[in-house]
Amino acid sequence: MLVETGAKILTAINGAEAIKCYKNNTVDLIFMDVFMPVLDGFEATEIIRKNEEGKSMHTIIVAITANAMIGDREKCIAKGMDDYLSKPFKIEDLYKMVRKYLLHNGKPVVADEISSSADLQESEVVFNKQELLSNTAGDIKFYKELLSNFKKSFPDLLEKLMLSIKDSDYSQIKYFSHTLKGMCRTVQAIELGNIAEKIEIASKNKKDSNEILALYEQMEIAYNRLLPLLDEEEN
Repeated sequence: MLVETGAKILTAINGAEAIKCYKNNTVDLIFMDVFMPVLDGFEATEIIRKNEEGKSMHTIIVAITANAMIGDREKCIAKGMDDYLSKPFKIEDLYKMVRKYLLHNGKPVVADEISSSADLQESEVVFNKQELLSNTAGDIKFYKELLSNFKKSFPDLLEKLMLSIKDSDYSQIKYFSHTLKGMCRTVQAIELGNIAEKIEIASKNKKDSNEILALYEQMEIAYNRLLPLLDEEEN
């Protein structure tokens, strides 16, 4: 999303890699996913803040989480983060954070105004095309890249979720369902994301594996319903 601004982007797939990127580079702003393997976002932030102690430096850290609950922002601030974004967010929400914290010669790095469309009623929509177009600011190339990446990544994660359900590994069920939920909400696969959230909640409550399996089967059906719609968008 930020490549078009001319910013140099560093990516990390877990908290340990985030710390490595931070230590080996001069970083102006970090978008820190709260829920990551190896080290979560809070643990990574704590390490960064300890590294800054006694130094005249403060790296901006914006928390990214798939949960939008009352008190989340306050919790993130208390953990040493500077701000908070809840997924799914629109591209202009990301730009607002960049404008808020990063200035170049006294002027924002990115454009001041980006148009947005009104939110659509979610209910059990399979795929909210208009919302995704709004979130990507009408960038068709980026829009299609998101859908393509989703189609490539989703089946493998779905299979890993299935294996964790068979093993009754609630920790892994929670991890993969949370990851799938975030992916679905990023591309506005509403129905699929809602099922992933139900699986995540069931894993937290350690529900019977048969109940979680039934939700997984619903997810497979929803994915098969979604796939033709995504195929149409890529053509």
